[in-house]
Amino acid sequence: MLMLICSCKPKKVMTNELNNLEFYADSLLGTPYDIIVNRDSNYSLVTKEVKSRPGQIFPTVHFFIYDHRLSQVIHQQTLPQGSVRWLTPTEVLCESIPGRAGESPGKRRFIYDVITKSSKPDQKS
Repeated sequence: MLMLICSCKPKKVMTNELNNLEFYADSLLGTPYDIIVNRDSNYSLVTKEVKSRPGQIFPTVHFFIYDHRLSQVIHQQTLPQGSVRWLTPTEVLCESIPGRAGESPGKRRFIYDVITKSSKPDQKS
């Protein structure tokens, strides 16, 4: 009987966490949005891509990172002409193409570390 009670509790916590995460997503980004959980299920990357002009090739990406253990948003950012994705279970690769196409070469790439809550340049850029 004790095992049954213990096994039910995490599902309730996960449901509450999902409701909390969706509340933040609705409030900060509006719908629609995508939720990408990291491999360890400790953090979620929540993104929304917006094309502000017709014919815009790369969307502006609004995103935040949610810490499930703290039940809060730990980072929020907007990247013009950008993209974000999990690089490792604790690092998010952020890319943005600066300026207008043809003005400045290359992408701005950096890695956001959810443990240190800091950004560092991507060594591959």
